[in-house]
Amino acid sequence: MWTFVSPQVNGVSFEEQLKRQEAFKSLCRAAAKGDFEEVYTLVEQNGVDILECADAEGFTALHFAAANGHRNTVRIILQVSPDPAHLARKQTEPQSRQVTPLHLACLRGHTKCVADLLQCVGREAFQLMDAYGRTCGHCAAESGSVALMASLIDLNDIRLLQTKTKRWWLPFHEACYKGDAAMVDTIVKHTIPHLLESTTDEGLSALHLAAHAGHAAVVSLLLLDEATATLLHKSTVREGQTALPCGRGQGPQGGGGRAATARVSC
Repeated sequence: MWTFVSPQVNGVSFEEQLKRQEAFKSLCRAAAKGDFEEVYTLVEQNGVDILECADAEGFTALHFAAANGHRNTVRIILQVSPDPAHLARKQTEPQSRQVTPLHLACLRGHTKCVADLLQCVGREAFQLMDAYGRTCGHCAAESGSVALMASLIDLNDIRLLQTKTKRWWLPFHEACYKGDAAMVDTIVKHTIPHLLESTTDEGLSALHLAAHAGHAAVVSLLLLDEATATLLHKSTVREGQTALPCGRGQGPQGGGGRAATARVSC
């Protein structure tokens, strides 16, 4: 739905609200397409407050621009906003998993947009969590962009890889569940060894997750690496099974919470 939430409702006529809603729809479409000149024009015509407007799911124009990787549009929005850091931290509604523009940019692997958002928010950005407790590190692990993950690690060292979700998933678990061997290899090389043995709230190791999902390359990588080879003998808390039964389809049911990807195009 294109119902939207405006920061200024009281004292505004119904006709003006309709006009503002149409302007907001046009703004989001332009942001999603990367038409930064149109975005700038619409902000000039309707005032900078329109950047704080959100649709029924909590998505702002910045969410759309970041999710679609339009760096120039992201920069224009941040430049003209009176409070760019607040705008960059803004979360969507609970039904859309409370993601920020940074989460969406990381999830899609848009390294340059991520860099601009991080510069705007500062180091606090690394602690921003969605409804599942996922940070930009978890989203980067899911994205498959090794370049993005490497840049985040360079900026925030290994602390980025130590944050767990509400279900105790590390970015390492995300990468193994996704089945991205290159991402797994990158994370293993930068993670404190004992963290590689961390389990989820169900007692599942990264090897459990990879085996259950049928990711042979990741399973082989984990078994061949000295830092993770011991995971083969790690049992789940609830059922006492090793990763071997997981490889036969008897493993985890569901992931650690996926970041919202809906409503990122118009």
